[in-house]
Amino acid sequence: MKRSTERILTTHVGSLARADSLISLLRLKEYGQPYDREELARLVRETVTDVVRKQVAAGIDIVTDGEQGKASFFGYIVERFSGFQRKPAAPGKESRPRAAGREYLAFPDYYAWSERIAEPFGGRSGSRGHGVDTCTGPVSYRGHEAVQADIDNLKVAIKGQPHVEVFMPAIAASYVASTFSNEYYPPTRSTSRPYPTPCAKSTRRLSTPDLFSNSTIRAWSPIT
Repeated sequence: MKRSTERILTTHVGSLARADSLISLLRLKEYGQPYDREELARLVRETVTDVVRKQVAAGIDIVTDGEQGKASFFGYIVERFSGFQRKPAAPGKESRPRAAGREYLAFPDYYAWSERIAEPFGGRSGSRGHGVDTCTGPVSYRGHEAVQADIDNLKVAIKGQPHVEVFMPAIAASYVASTFSNEYYPPTRSTSRPYPTPCAKSTRRLSTPDLFSNSTIRAWSPIT
């Protein structure tokens, strides 16, 4: 890992804006509807190259792929992990899977506002109107082909582009454990391994202050 020894190195974390043509295909894929796989792969390659170029032009030292190949912040978990299933949402929970969360309940006005301003720009603020992602069985990683495609696209994109380092952002394991519905792992109140092991192994670079928070520790028992 590079350090800011001579100057402060710049980076960012999270998704970057996607082209409308890419969003439409990503959503078809996420919703389980027919889509052109070759066209999606081509668009992802092109947009990753484009966002890397724009990051370099803006002076970013440590660049990312902008999560261009992912439809949302966490929706790809169902695709890349076994043990998760997208189930119909309970009445009243169609667009607010986090509505039972303590923070959501404490600041309802803020979340209503954030969802309202995100809508015109294609944002969903956590909306899962097409279902709720739920843990229904043993969790294991199966997204090797998909993550390899992400790596390959980023390797091509950084060729010839001046940069200090590169990384790919991914959903924090703590977020999965504390946010996704769980119907398989029994709850526990004391464990030093608060989430299924495969979730941890898939997160190579961790930057999440709530990784060992009480809410996460209580979420799921570890795999033994």
